[in-house]
Amino acid sequence: MLAGSGGYGLLARVGDLTARQRSGKAFLTLEAGEQMLPPALASVGMLGDQVGCLSTQGRLLVFPLSELKLQPNGGRGLTLIDLDGKDALASVAVFAQALRIEGTGRGGKVRDEVVKGVALQSYVGKRARKGKAQDAMQKALRLLPG
Repeated sequence: MLAGSGGYGLLARVGDLTARQRSGKAFLTLEAGEQMLPPALASVGMLGDQVGCLSTQGRLLVFPLSELKLQPNGGRGLTLIDLDGKDALASVAVFAQALRIEGTGRGGKVRDEVVKGVALQSYVGKRARKGKAQDAMQKALRLLPG
């Protein structure tokens, strides 16, 4: 799964990213000022896979991986999370049952928290929604599969 800080992302196979020319291939379309996020490993055939999106202002949205489509030719992708103002997409993760949030807590101490079960259900919604402010820590930086 490839995503940019503008809130758009897509699914692609590793084979789709290769090019015959040695100079490479432009695959993910980004607007001016956007940055590409680290890719998230996703397996399309598995049931129960979910996508977690974390914004720079601490909003978290979880939706099923089935809401994304495979785009072998690349492009801009689909809206993952609705962003407004100075907000940007900070991190994405593909997971099965639990999601780990890394960030800082009180006093700037580095923390990580695992969100699963009933706690995770409050962040579940449809793709392209705003999500809900996460309360696990003061400044969330990154999402990882739990």
